[in-house]
Formats: sequence, C-alpha cells, structure tokens
Amino acid sequence: SCCKEALQLLLGEQNGELTLKALVHPDFLSDGEKFSTALNGFYNYLEVFSRSLMR
Repeated sequence: SCCKEALQLLLGEQNGELTLKALVHPDFLSDGEKFSTALNGFYNYLEVFSRSLMR
C-alpha cells in the first residue's frame, strides 16, 4: 500500500507521555499530492493507534 511505502512510524516516550512520529519517505515530499497521501496515511494510523489505546 502507498502508506507503508510513504511512512515509517516511531512510537516513543517523552517526558512521561507517549509520542507517535512519522518519517516520510523523500519520494512523498516531491509534490503536494504525494505528501497529502502520506499525511492522510499518518492520520489513519493515528486513528487506529488511538482506538487501540482506548480499549
């Protein structure tokens, strides 16, 4: 899928709080449409991650 190619997610901890960061593949920084695809993928992963924490 495009999102797996576009993003690498990093789960961490900072000051006692969970952090979720995304590294965007350089190919997805070349134009607005590709970056939008990567950003939407991040938000989709964030939604799934948030739901799993609420269980």
